[in-house]
Amino acid sequence: MADEEAGTAPPSWTLNEGKPSDGREARVESISQFAQVCTFIAGFALADLGSADIPSGVLGGIYVTAISVAAGVTTFNAILGILLVVGFQRLKSWDAGHYEKHKTDGGSREDFKKPSGRKSDFDTYTHLFGDPGGNLYCEHFYNKMQDERNAPLHHSMQMFPLAIVSYLVAVCTKVVSAAAGSSLYTQWIAAVILTFVAVPMTWYARKILKLIIA
Repeated sequence: MADEEAGTAPPSWTLNEGKPSDGREARVESISQFAQVCTFIAGFALADLGSADIPSGVLGGIYVTAISVAAGVTTFNAILGILLVVGFQRLKSWDAGHYEKHKTDGGSREDFKKPSGRKSDFDTYTHLFGDPGGNLYCEHFYNKMQDERNAPLHHSMQMFPLAIVSYLVAVCTKVVSAAAGSSLYTQWIAAVILTFVAVPMTWYARKILKLIIA
């Protein structure tokens, strides 16, 4: 009450028993599922890229470029997405521990040092991601990795539709290369199907992803 009368609210990490909001938990869970999908696609793309069956000439250049984009974007999303989930869960335990110490001993989070002269959790975190201020470690970490405009996953998730289109281009290029000596009609079929699938998919996927990361 004294803090509120003085106009100073208690730090958020002392509230809600040091636990993140339910909304943030749900978003991290959705990123976990997204990362699993990316891992699945990245495995196929990397396997294709590592195969010896690569078209020659111009089609080969298109294929390698497209499959590399697909593999790179999905791998980036998969690795960082998984690490975000693991890091978030790890930092939740830090927040809960510091909250319990605060209830028992009082004082600020910065005062809770590890024994034997080792760095405190606070020093370790600020060295890597900056000062969390009065925020929970796990929520500040989530903001740095995904929620802020310059966060790595903020941009890479929006590139996911491009990765899928690139994968489709790579597959179609391989099909066209295999059928290049037989029929121009086959090439036109592949191009038309790719266009009708890729354009609306990209359009709606980007809309949905902007909603997810908003």
